[in-house]
Amino acid sequence: MTEESGTTRYPGRRAWWWYAVLAIVAISTVIVVYIAIVAPNATSIISAVVMILAFVVALSIQVRNDLTLEKGGFVVRFGFITTHVLYTEVRSIQRDQNYISAKAKPVYRLGLDLFDGGYMYISPRDIDEFEQELITRRRKAMRGE
Repeated sequence: MTEESGTTRYPGRRAWWWYAVLAIVAISTVIVVYIAIVAPNATSIISAVVMILAFVVALSIQVRNDLTLEKGGFVVRFGFITTHVLYTEVRSIQRDQNYISAKAKPVYRLGLDLFDGGYMYISPRDIDEFEQELITRRRKAMRGE
């Protein structure tokens, strides 16, 4: 967690298996690119391009995976996706441990029910501290403070 001028940044949690996926994608990318260089044809070149893109996406998730609590809301960064949510848009906050219920990589996460009917899963590394700070900021925003 890092703090600066009313904002607090929490790194995202990464499950152990995420590193295995990242390693497999990296190794596969190297192998497919090597094949495209050694035996270039349409299939090997297309495969190399697809694997490079997959590696770039996976690497972006590794590098940009955090949550930032700001004055009026919070920002979720996950790879190339950035989502801004106002505290007043959050209807409820629940803990979730379902393996198959969302895109969030780790099993332990918070489920946010939004007033617009949406649902969002987030998983900060320090889930307890983040949850308490989010609840506090949400209550203040709902009271108009």
